[in-house]
Amino acid sequence: MNDNEFSVRINQLINELGHNKKSFAQKIDVSQPVITHLCNGRNNPSLEILQKIIISYPTINPEWLITGNGDTFKKESDMKALEKKMLVLDDIDKLIVAGNQSLHKAIQLIRDLKSTPQSF
Repeated sequence: MNDNEFSVRINQLINELGHNKKSFAQKIDVSQPVITHLCNGRNNPSLEILQKIIISYPTINPEWLITGNGDTFKKESDMKALEKKMLVLDDIDKLIVAGNQSLHKAIQLIRDLKSTPQSF
């Protein structure tokens, strides 16, 4: 990754998000000098910095951020697909939790039955 190319993208991103270097640094939880060095082209971003940006701003297109290819932000259709996947994952999580609760209740019932004297 060319220092200059990334510095142009990070400056563009900060401006498009309506931040300054300080507020952007705070948002992604890094020091302001780290952002200043990226913006000036002094340093390339580490994997950790790229991850922090992508996690803090999930609408940013990671391919654009890293390579400069594509649009700055993900397409709305991509975001809707991601939202649907997240809803499905939430539903699966709820089913797992409910299933675990039912399993625990069944185990407790079995234990109760085993400890109860049998009368025929």
